[in-house]
Amino acid sequence: FEMSNVRRRKDYDHFFKLVLLGDSSVGKSCLLVRFADDDFNDNYVSTIGVDFRFKSLRHNSKKIKLQIWDTAGQERYRTITNAYYKGADGIILVFDLFDKKTFENLDNWLKEVDQ
Repeated sequence: FEMSNVRRRKDYDHFFKLVLLGDSSVGKSCLLVRFADDDFNDNYVSTIGVDFRFKSLRHNSKKIKLQIWDTAGQERYRTITNAYYKGADGIILVFDLFDKKTFENLDNWLKEVDQ
């Protein structure tokens, strides 16, 4: 009896890895927790390194499982967060509507992903 002959049953039809990117304090963690856990916490705690959540949903009778990575926006964590772009199926760019600089910095985030 070999484990390689045993097929694992997947609880989804499609799996996607997504990465949230943006400057520090723009709301990436709040967006993730609200979407994945349907919760909101107004006590801001800066992400150190990375965090992730899973979210399952259905679309056209297909089960979709999302793995959504929340990256730290601070410059000092950029070398760590770069590794999480690899293998991502998509990115979600996040900015603060009340801070124009965070929108302007999205170009820098895109350049970093393209490297």
